[in-house]
Amino acid sequence: MIDENPNEPLIDLAAVVDRVRPRLRKTLEAYRIPVVDSEDLVREALLAVLAEWDDIGDPGPWLVGALRHRCRLYVLRYRRSQVLRRR
Repeated sequence: MIDENPNEPLIDLAAVVDRVRPRLRKTLEAYRIPVVDSEDLVREALLAVLAEWDDIGDPGPWLVGALRHRCRLYVLRYRRSQVLRRR
């Protein structure tokens, strides 16, 4: 049984994603993330937002920032793998 507290706001993550969807797409396009990998990166960013939900004032910009961070890490891993393949 779920203990629901009426004073605690519900997490409306879908509304947050809908609000920042264009910015999420632009971020993924800017880093040239393949579609198959973009879904994983967005999922990771969403999990990061959920983990910090209580401490976040406005989750929209936080979600975009979390995705940007994951995109940077993705690009760095990709570049490293390309360098290692050349050796």
